[in-house]
Amino acid sequence: MTKVLYKGNYKVDPKQHASIARLYASGDFTVEYIAKTYGLSLRQIQRIATKFGVIRTQAEANRVAAPLKHYHHIPAELKVKRKQLSQKTRFQVISGHPFCTVCGMRPGDGIRLEVDHIDENPANNELSNLQVLCGKCNAGKSHIKRFPS
Repeated sequence: MTKVLYKGNYKVDPKQHASIARLYASGDFTVEYIAKTYGLSLRQIQRIATKFGVIRTQAEANRVAAPLKHYHHIPAELKVKRKQLSQKTRFQVISGHPFCTVCGMRPGDGIRLEVDHIDENPANNELSNLQVLCGKCNAGKSHIKRFPS
């Protein structure tokens, strides 16, 4: 982190600015945490730190934030070995229903049609379990199933 002498006037309590800059410079706290603590916006925290000459590189910001991230992953026991859907079956489903089942969009509208498993079981490739969706509807369906509100 680069440090330069503070050149500017304070519009708020100078002690508060100095402590904010020290927390930011320590590299132990995220900008979100500091902003929440002092009741300021993220941009205000960054501006205060910049006034004191404390600038985080992208790598430093990632290092501070990485341990706090909660990445979604699917446990191994829930992963299903996917059977390959044949081109013949895919063609059969799309030719029988050449538009998105949810929104009605067609390939001429600039979208790509995908074959989706209704029961979310990728091993079940029966025609009664397959439907045609556009990319957005398919992604939305998967997102709603995985992260119910």
